[in-house]
Amino acid sequence: MRLFGVVGRGGGIGVVSVDGLFAYVLDFYAPQKGTHREMYTSPLLKRGRHHLTIDVVKPQGPLSRPRYVNLDGAEIVT
Repeated sequence: MRLFGVVGRGGGIGVVSVDGLFAYVLDFYAPQKGTHREMYTSPLLKRGRHHLTIDVVKPQGPLSRPRYVNLDGAEIVT
């Protein structure tokens, strides 16, 4: 499985997990906006149903401001 997203100056941090076993940090920040960027490719998974979770990490600190995690596509490879 592959996930694609929009990156840019307002991009934040997301954590993706598959079946609660894998956790990968995705950084949606970039100096310039870009669309359909490949953000994640899963490891090889057994055939069948799987559960994908994406958690957005809340910014920390007094000067922090909200950031976005924007997905714009997914691809399932069989």
